[in-house]
Amino acid sequence: MKRSVGWREGSMVAVLMAAMVAAPPCLADENGSIFQRWSATLTGGAMFPAGKDGRILDPGPHLTGSVDYEVDQTLFVGPYFSYESSPDRLKTRLAGFGLHARVNPNADLPGLFVEGALGGFRLTQREQATASGALESGTRFGGGFVVSYGLRESDRLTLGVEGSYHGVILRRRAAIKFTTLGLFVRFRAPQF
Repeated sequence: MKRSVGWREGSMVAVLMAAMVAAPPCLADENGSIFQRWSATLTGGAMFPAGKDGRILDPGPHLTGSVDYEVDQTLFVGPYFSYESSPDRLKTRLAGFGLHARVNPNADLPGLFVEGALGGFRLTQREQATASGALESGTRFGGGFVVSYGLRESDRLTLGVEGSYHGVILRRRAAIKFTTLGLFVRFRAPQF
């Protein structure tokens, strides 16, 4: 049985996600609580094609969500999901899932974070079978780079802006690339 290249990467992402879910209970604080270290982020905005590798896309909506575990005040890790929709003639859709790590590179700017993400992207197109230039639907490996900045912060809520750059591998030497701009809201778990 022949397996696609994306199967191997998808398996690695699944194993890493399982490890990230299992590991935090081992990292509980001195009170035994891990809940206060968790947060959830939801981002909404716009997706834009990037360069000639993004030419099959048209600008469209972008949505991302993540659950993050605070390793320390400057490092957060966790799973994420994303959804991009292009109103191009083939109605290209990308649904992403994977792992990300977010780090604060400068203690003087506590709201600034840089993030790296790796995962799988499910690519679908509406008129795949009949249209010329249509891509085969399936799961592809990809990654991204995100810069975010918290504009307003309270004890449990942060509002901010983020920009990102993503690439999804289609086949050897071929990819879809896009950027996103959006606003995010981050919720921290209450202390118990």
